[in-house]
Amino acid sequence: MDSHTERWRSADAAYAAGISHRRLIELIDRGVFALSPGDIDTTSAGVSREFSRESIYRLAGATALSKAGLRIRLAARLVDEFSSRPHAEAHAQYLLADLANGPRLLVDEPSEPSVNLVVDAAAIVAAVDARLKERAPV
Repeated sequence: MDSHTERWRSADAAYAAGISHRRLIELIDRGVFALSPGDIDTTSAGVSREFSRESIYRLAGATALSKAGLRIRLAARLVDEFSSRPHAEAHAQYLLADLANGPRLLVDEPSEPSVNLVVDAAAIVAAVDARLKERAPV
C-alpha cells in the first residue's frame, strides 16, 4: 500500500496527532473536525473510522494551534482553509514560509485580535510521522 492510500484507525490517528481518542471522536461528532475524502467514516458501532496521513496532519495542526491558545473550532477552520489552498492563494493572514528552522504556519487572525501565533509545521509533520511509524496502517 503506498503512502497516498494508507489509513490508520481512529485511535492511532489520535495518538499520532497528540490528542486522546475520546477527544477526536468528540471533535468529529461536534462537526469541528471534518473527514477528508480519503478517510473512511464508521458505518456501525464497533467499526473504527480510518484516517489518511493528510487528515492526521490537519488534526495535529489544529491541536497545536488549540494548545497555543486558539479555540479548537477556529484552529480547525484555519488549518482546513490553509491546507485546502495552494500557497499563492492562501489568505494573507496565513503564511507558510520556508524559514531557517523549517516551514511555519503564521496566524494573525482578525477575529482573535489578541492572538498571533507561529506554529512549526515541520515539527508537527515530523512528530506525526514518527508516531505513525509505531502504528501499522489498516
